[in-house]
Amino acid sequence: VLISFSSPYVVSEMPSANVHLLAWSSLGSHSEAAAAALFGASDIGGRLPISIPGMYQRGHGISLNKSILRSDRPEVSGLSSERLYAVDQIMNRAIQDSVFPGGVVAIVRNGLLVYNQAFGYHDYRKRRPVRANDIYDLASLTKPMATTAAVMMLVDEGKLSLDMPVSRFIPAWNSGNKAKVTLEQLLNHTSGLPAFRTFNDHLGSPERLRNAVFQEPLVHSPGERVLYSDLGFIILGEIVAMASGESFDQFLNRRLYYPMGMSDTIFRPSRRGRWTTNRIPPTEIDTELRKKTIQAEVHDERAYYLGGIAGHAGLFSTGSDVARFSQMMLQNGFYNNQRFISEETIARFTARADSQQTRALGFDFKSLAGFTTAGQLAGKHTYGHLGFTGTSLWIDPEQNMAVIVLTNRTWPQRKPAAKINQVRSAVMDAVFEAIQE
Repeated sequence: VLISFSSPYVVSEMPSANVHLLAWSSLGSHSEAAAAALFGASDIGGRLPISIPGMYQRGHGISLNKSILRSDRPEVSGLSSERLYAVDQIMNRAIQDSVFPGGVVAIVRNGLLVYNQAFGYHDYRKRRPVRANDIYDLASLTKPMATTAAVMMLVDEGKLSLDMPVSRFIPAWNSGNKAKVTLEQLLNHTSGLPAFRTFNDHLGSPERLRNAVFQEPLVHSPGERVLYSDLGFIILGEIVAMASGESFDQFLNRRLYYPMGMSDTIFRPSRRGRWTTNRIPPTEIDTELRKKTIQAEVHDERAYYLGGIAGHAGLFSTGSDVARFSQMMLQNGFYNNQRFISEETIARFTARADSQQTRALGFDFKSLAGFTTAGQLAGKHTYGHLGFTGTSLWIDPEQNMAVIVLTNRTWPQRKPAAKINQVRSAVMDAVFEAIQE
C-alpha cells in the first residue's frame, strides 16, 4: 500500500503498488484517519477531484464500509462525556459499598468504542488497581459469546438445525420425553431440564460428570415452560464439539475469536502464563470444594470439573473484546471484512416474538415490565445476558449500542445478586441518559 500525505501525483512514481491511498496532508488528523481506514476502522469513500495522467480519472475511488471497532470520543457517537461521568459515580459508589472491589465498563455506540474505563482494585487489599485490559471470568456470558455463537455458525453451515433432536447426538436422550427435545428448546431453556444440580458425587472425573448431566431426568415436559438451566448449555457445548469435529474451544478460537482479533478471549487462561493470569482478578475464596482462592481458573464448579471448558461457563475476556463481539452482533454477523454469521440467523436468534417472552435463543431479553438489569431506558428489542461473577452485556440494536459491565462481585464470598443488579440497571440508565438528542 502506498499512502501519499502530500501531492496526489506522487502515486505515479510507484504504479505497481497494489493500493494507492491519498491522505492529502501530513497533519495528525489525516495520519489518524489514514491508519483507521487501512485497518477497516472507518469508511473509505473518497473520489478524486482531479485526474492522474495514465492512472486514474477524475471521480475514481474505492468504497469500503467500516468493518471493525474503533476507539473515539463519546461525542463522535452522539453521547455526552459529561453525562457519562454518572457511570463513574455509580461504579465508585458500588466499590465503596463493597458490592465488588473493582470492575470495567465498556460502551459501544455507532461502531465506536467510546468508553472503556477501569475502577477500583482486584481485591480489597487494594494492591493491584484494575486496568481497562484486565481479564474477567465471564461466567454465563459464555452462553451467548461461545455456545450460542458456535451454534449459529454451525446452523449456517447446515451441520445443525434448531429443530434437530438432542438424541441425534446424545443416545441417552433417545426415549420418553427426552426424545422430543430439540436444540431450540435447549437454547431457550424450555427443554424441561432442572435449573441446577450440584453433582457433587461426580466432580472427580470430567467423564463421570458429563455422563451425569446426560442422564439427568427432565422435571417438566419439553416446551411447557421456561426454566433457566446450565445443564442444557453443557449439553450444547458437547454437541458443538461433535458437530464441528473439533474441541469446543478450538472451534471458537479458529472460527471466531482469532479472526475477530479477540486475543484476550480464552478458556483456561492459566495455560498462557503469568503475563495473562496477573491480569485476572480473583473471584472467590472457596472453603467448600477447592479450598483455595479461585483466581485465573473458572469460578463455576461444574465448568471447573469439566476441565475448565464448558458450554455454560469458562470463558474469560476483556471489556474491549466483549465490545468486539457486540459490534459483530450489531453488524449482523459481519466484522473485520468477514461474514461470521448470516443476517438471517442473527435475526432469528435475537427476535422477540411477544412482550411476554423473556428468553431469546441463547440470549436474554430485557424485561418489559417491572425492574430489569437492562435499565428502564433501553429499547424493547434489547438483548444480552448476565454472568454470576458480576458481568453483564446488553445490546440495543435500535440505538446501535452495547453496554458491558465486568466485575468480580463474588469476591471474597458469593452473595445475593440484589446489589449487583441495581448497579447493572443504574449503569444502563446512566448510559442512555447520556444520549445527545
